[in-house]
Amino acid sequence: MGRVSTELGTYSVVDNFLDSVEYQVIDFILHNLPWYLQDTQCNTDSPYLAHTFYSEDHVSDKLDAVGMFKDKLLAERWLNVRANLYMGGTNQMHRDIFSDKDHKTAIYYHNDNNGGLNICGDFVSCKRNRVVLLDSTVEHQGVHDFKKMLINFNYDISSHT
Repeated sequence: MGRVSTELGTYSVVDNFLDSVEYQVIDFILHNLPWYLQDTQCNTDSPYLAHTFYSEDHVSDKLDAVGMFKDKLLAERWLNVRANLYMGGTNQMHRDIFSDKDHKTAIYYHNDNNGGLNICGDFVSCKRNRVVLLDSTVEHQGVHDFKKMLINFNYDISSHT
């Protein structure tokens, strides 16, 4: 799909983001993480499971497991790295539309499902090993379906790229 520019913002979609070995490593990690029940992310969410790899006040002992993403994303500094697992029913759930502080966001979809991302008036479907890259100020809305597994990265980008 590549880079998409609309009057609402710009984002990029990269398929086959990880090579097959990297994918297998992340697959093993995600299926063996300790997952923690979260009430909601936004007002319209249902509970979901999450594992925070990195935040301002927490560093998981599993952070090194996602280190391969740092180089691929040209990330200089992590702000937040969190795996989410949505176990919804047969109907899609739409999150609140939101934008974030001025940094970069990458949403890595680990598995195929009927969910996706509403962004800039477009719908980007969840596809195994797909990443969506955007400025965090671009409004986006997750659409969750049964067993949607992703990793959300918020980061500052290297200035020497």
